[in-house]
This record gives sequence, C-alpha cells and structure tokens, in this order.
Amino acid sequence: MRRLLPVLLALLPLPAVADNAVTLSIRTSVPAMLTAYELTGGDWVSAPVPGAVFRPGEPVTLVNRPDTPGEAPGGFLTLTPAGGGAVTVTWSRAGAAVRATAATRATGIPASAAVSGSTVSVVIGD
Repeated sequence: MRRLLPVLLALLPLPAVADNAVTLSIRTSVPAMLTAYELTGGDWVSAPVPGAVFRPGEPVTLVNRPDTPGEAPGGFLTLTPAGGGAVTVTWSRAGAAVRATAATRATGIPASAAVSGSTVSVVIGD
C-alpha cells in the first residue's frame, strides 16, 4: 500500500487554487536586473531572486498562485535594463479575467504585456 500511495496521490486532481494561477512569461532582448517585486495576492510557486539578471535568449517563467480558494493573484515586478531606466510589470486577476501592463520609465527600450488566458507574455526590447 505504501508504494501505491504516491501513484494514487498523483492521480488526484490538483486543488482549485492552482486553476486560478497567473503565469508570467518574460522575454528580454537586453540584460535586465530584477530590482523589486511585491505580490498583492497569492504566493510564488518558485519565488524570483532580487538582483537576478534576465538575459536575452533565456525566457523566464514565474507563476503567481492563490493561497486559498477565492484569493486573486496579483502584483508587480520592476526590472532595470542594462542601459538604465526601469520597466514595471503589473498583473491582477478578477475571476477569469487577467489584466496586465508594462510601463517604462527613463528608458528608450520598448516593453509590452499581452494576456492570453491566464498567461501574461512580457517582452522587453525588440
């Protein structure tokens, strides 16, 4: 029975809170350092590391999930591109709707955030 328990647990459906997660998929064409982040709801599946450098050609995926049923994931993160300035990405979830923005400050590098289902695709640079 002990050998079957992990198999049986793997067959069980995931808790409903996982269904309301928001996935951030971040691509950058210039090195960008994670300088700040804060969650307004939920928790990270695997927390980002302040000071981490996101590199061109190495997409980063972060998942913000609710801690309890009914909780809405959300938050912001700020990246500093190698040329200076800042890119701040915000996201929130209300029911099935996910909203996201990418705003730049004092940088000539474009940034965008597009939502598809529960995934926010962030592009910094070209």
